[in-house]
Amino acid sequence: MKILIVDRQIRAGRTVAGQVMSMGHEAAIAWTAADAIEAAAEWIPDAALLDIELGENDGHEVCRILRSNPDLSRCKIIALSGTSTLDFLALSLFDAILEKPVDAPMLVSLLGSGSDDSSGEG
Repeated sequence: MKILIVDRQIRAGRTVAGQVMSMGHEAAIAWTAADAIEAAAEWIPDAALLDIELGENDGHEVCRILRSNPDLSRCKIIALSGTSTLDFLALSLFDAILEKPVDAPMLVSLLGSGSDDSSGEG
């Protein structure tokens, strides 16, 4: 699977990207909302791990923009949250919500293993 990681914190983004790649997936990282929207439109990921707290354009808005792109209709969008506070808006927008630091077994259960690529390409 192609996984887009969106996080304004460099260390956190790289850590999650490392987890994703260790599971056998491809990973790309975007540091800003604008970069995330552009990267998703060009790369067409199978899933996006999106930090809710992006600052200038929060993750909720980025999720809405990604969902409005017909090319991304099959993209699973998973929120990454730095707090355990229940975010009712996020519950309605995202396919799942993970609290940072990301729990590797939970990530595996949401994304699966990249080694059995069932994308149907080829």
